[in-house]
Amino acid sequence: MNSTTRFAQSTLKDFTIVYECRFDDSASKMFGDTTIPTFETHCQWMKEQVLKKRSTFIIACDHLGDFGFVRFAKGRHSPDYKDVLGSIPNIWFVSIAVLPSHRSRGLGYEILKASEEKFITQELERPITLLTWARSDNPASWRIFEKANWNRNFIEGYREVAIRTIS
Repeated sequence: MNSTTRFAQSTLKDFTIVYECRFDDSASKMFGDTTIPTFETHCQWMKEQVLKKRSTFIIACDHLGDFGFVRFAKGRHSPDYKDVLGSIPNIWFVSIAVLPSHRSRGLGYEILKASEEKFITQELERPITLLTWARSDNPASWRIFEKANWNRNFIEGYREVAIRTIS
């Protein structure tokens, strides 16, 4: 892969790439919440996520610029957290998105693996449990996580997920 990854800083540029990837018409329908906020609302949300250390965003870029991101969201601070997950230690929800112009090239898998490595070196508490899910009509996302050796599982009272634990 001819790209590099870096941790996102709270800059307008990073807010923009996350917004463009996440709320692109074709990507937005693949997330559980399909509501598209205003850019200003998104910036306020992302700033809070970063400053309160609720989320770590890793931005993927190449020689042409930013093209995607991976987000690690601290489980207990996420609206996706449910009591049924309480027995899972140090849980982080993971989401990934790539600009339409960079899709279908295997970059999702590449940035997931590179981002996992960077995140794991930053998050020192062990074990780390990474958890994600995808809609049933989004097989490309499931393939990315399965290729990265995440285990597909159904959590009773929750949903089907892909999960990976690092000791």
